[in-house]
Amino acid sequence: MAANPSPNPPSPPPASTRARVILLALMALCLLFVVSYTGRLVQRSRLQAEIQQWEERLAQEQARQLELQAELTYVSSADYVDEVAREELEMVRPGDTVIVVLEGTPVPTPTVTPTPTPATMAPETSSAPPWKQWWDLFVQQELP
Repeated sequence: MAANPSPNPPSPPPASTRARVILLALMALCLLFVVSYTGRLVQRSRLQAEIQQWEERLAQEQARQLELQAELTYVSSADYVDEVAREELEMVRPGDTVIVVLEGTPVPTPTVTPTPTPATMAPETSSAPPWKQWWDLFVQQELP
């Protein structure tokens, strides 16, 4: 009988195919690294912008705090108490002269109007024409 040739064991893949697989795996890892790194860069820039906003807000609030402290110092002073007592509470110090202004409509003083007599009501008779009388009335000077 003829000898059956034994099946050949599978031969290992050639070196070039193995190198291609390793190269593809390395390229995939590099691509994954680049995508991950880009995402972190975007996140970092977003966080830096947020930090900048918070720093600006902090500066505004610190300025407001200084204003409030200055106002607290003024409100705690004797000058403020004196001002409020005089202006809002209408208080006076000993020795001050108080002047009270009464508000309201003033009462008019009655005046006597003389009754016109018939002599004062009579129209003047003038020999000048009416246009000259009007001219004298408005301009109050004689025409040449």
